[in-house]
Amino acid sequence: MDSEESKTFVERGNDRIGTRYKKALFREFTDATFTTRKCETPQSRHLAVLGPMIKAEVAVDPVKDTNAGLIGPLIICRPGILTEDGGRSDAEHEFVVLYTIMDENESWYIQENVMRYTYQPYSVNYQDRNFITSNRMHAVNGRIYGTLEGLVAKNGTKSAWYLLGMGSEEDLHTAHFHGQTFLIRSDTVRRGDVVDLFPGYFETVEMVNDNPGTWILHCHVDDHMRYGMAVTFTVTP
Repeated sequence: MDSEESKTFVERGNDRIGTRYKKALFREFTDATFTTRKCETPQSRHLAVLGPMIKAEVAVDPVKDTNAGLIGPLIICRPGILTEDGGRSDAEHEFVVLYTIMDENESWYIQENVMRYTYQPYSVNYQDRNFITSNRMHAVNGRIYGTLEGLVAKNGTKSAWYLLGMGSEEDLHTAHFHGQTFLIRSDTVRRGDVVDLFPGYFETVEMVNDNPGTWILHCHVDDHMRYGMAVTFTVTP
């Protein structure tokens, strides 16, 4: 209190709060009843306003796990947009599409798949270039050559599309919608029918379904399109 500098922050008065504030804090309890708090220890005292340290050991391999199929969307919405059942109040349909080369050579299950599905599993050379190539699936949501089902919307409705890109340096994709256009909202609003996707990149677009038919949604990189990175989506009358 003797310092003019500190008095600005610590002095309590008619129009000054001083040094004590009501705060909302994370604190650790002994069990899920939240009735008995864990005692502070000399090691935890320094945390002060912080919550308890939450620790975990790594049980994850980002390459093998994702190529084995452990991947999915996490969608964060602005306040007030979600309905009670978790849908968006401003869109009748929501679709997620992941563009990535699913490299089955890097999956945890490559040996199991060889043993289960090849005719002569004990003769397979895992280092053979043609074998390696055959296991690199240029996929949309893990499906190739138009086999993905469920991308169906009704004419006159609005769809939200969550476009994701994952993979390696080869996963440079250009998602192209046929038959429809969409809006991308960022600093500005622009209309388009193509989204560039890079590994670890995402984009959300909004589409008013106004052109009935079954349309192609594919990567415009020639090799990727040739190797199966294409699906269809349908706008019903």
